[in-house]
Amino acid sequence: MKQKTGKNKKKRKGTIVIWIILIIVLIVGISIYNKSVDRREASKVYVTVQTVEKNDIQETITGNGTVGGGDTVIINAPADGIVKEVFVKQGQEVEAGSVIFQYDLESLEKERYKALLLEEKTRLSYDSTLDGQKKAGEKVNEAEHNLEVLDTQIKDYTNYLENLEKSLNKYKTDNANADTLKAHNLQKSQAQLTAKLAETTDEQEYENISKELAAISEELDAMNLQKLLISKSEYVEELEKKISDTEKSLAECKAYKAEMETQKNAGESAKMDKYASRQFEIERELAEIKSKEDAEKFEKAKEEVKSPFRGIISGCELKDGASVMSGSPIVTLERTDIMKVKATASDYAILRLQSGQKVEVEINNNRYEGIVGQIERLARMTEQKTMMVNYEVELVNPDEHIYLGETAKLTILTQNKEQVLSVPTEAICSDMDGEFVYTVNGQTIEIKRVTCGISADGIMEITSGLNEGDQVVTDYSGILEEGMQVIVQLAH
Repeated sequence: MKQKTGKNKKKRKGTIVIWIILIIVLIVGISIYNKSVDRREASKVYVTVQTVEKNDIQETITGNGTVGGGDTVIINAPADGIVKEVFVKQGQEVEAGSVIFQYDLESLEKERYKALLLEEKTRLSYDSTLDGQKKAGEKVNEAEHNLEVLDTQIKDYTNYLENLEKSLNKYKTDNANADTLKAHNLQKSQAQLTAKLAETTDEQEYENISKELAAISEELDAMNLQKLLISKSEYVEELEKKISDTEKSLAECKAYKAEMETQKNAGESAKMDKYASRQFEIERELAEIKSKEDAEKFEKAKEEVKSPFRGIISGCELKDGASVMSGSPIVTLERTDIMKVKATASDYAILRLQSGQKVEVEINNNRYEGIVGQIERLARMTEQKTMMVNYEVELVNPDEHIYLGETAKLTILTQNKEQVLSVPTEAICSDMDGEFVYTVNGQTIEIKRVTCGISADGIMEITSGLNEGDQVVTDYSGILEEGMQVIVQLAH
């Protein structure tokens, strides 16, 4: 019995040990599991999110500038003349319309009258030249027309004369040809008989030969008489008269042609070329312009030289009785009815700056309205290697509380959009591919590409890539990746 009891005790002890081991293993396993869960929880990234919603965005550019006056204007003399009286002095403040000085109108009237006389003289000279040119042209045209007619007449007379001479020669030739051979034979026989007469010694033969020679001589004389009668016939005389008359008419035509050629050459010499003609036109036009300008200046001088706006006379050396030339500076006027703020903007901001934009201006805690005026198109680099551009803001209603040289704070409204999707600017990230945001779907990170619009007061317009109600990450710890599980916290 005792031995059995000992065995039972050993068996119970073994069971207890096993249970103790199992409990220890269970405790260790639970501890390891808890530590593993703690490590997984500790590895998660905490992110702060904000809901995408619609907002009004008013984009502005802020900056500082220096208050300055309006433009500096130099008033010039409207005409040559003598100053009758000066009404201002240097340093004097004048209102718009204040009289600066008056001309001696009597001397101006004389100058205007001289210009009118010069204009009339030039016009008369021009008209006379045109008349001469017209007459010269008419003479040339007349000569050219007459020369054309004369050439035809001379040709006709020449042909007619040739025909007359041919007719006369033919008539004479026709009547003379028949007797020419007979006369030739008679003259031949006469020569032979004369030679024979000189050789003969026979008295009877000598007498016969002498009779033959006498007969031949008589016949030749009769032929010559007949020839003379032919040359003096009515037909021949008529032809010769026509020839004489035609030669006279031809000579007259040639003489008149020479006269017309002289007239044409003289007319062409008197005609001006286009350059000389244009010179006369220019002189006439210049005289007209000068007369018109003097008349206009005289009328301006009659109206008195006045200040075009309110300002301060910063330069004036004009004195009574002084002579002034047209266009010469007489008074320098600093404009005070217009105030401008001169400022600078970065090359990035200048891209959004446009003339005509409204501006809120603060000077000495007083607020004024302004409008963006001139924007320079030449950028300059500062010592900090930043490109800056000068621009001006015109104050709409400046008052007496504004002083030149004061500093002005500027808020320029560049764009205004109502109810557009927007996110905090800190939610926008960028890389080589452009701009994106981290969004949370449940507890999972997603990356979405976005297109941004205008921004103001820490809010950025989103034109594409997001929908209203999306949750965007505005702050996080660690590194975010697509698909990562995160612990979400709502932005306050």
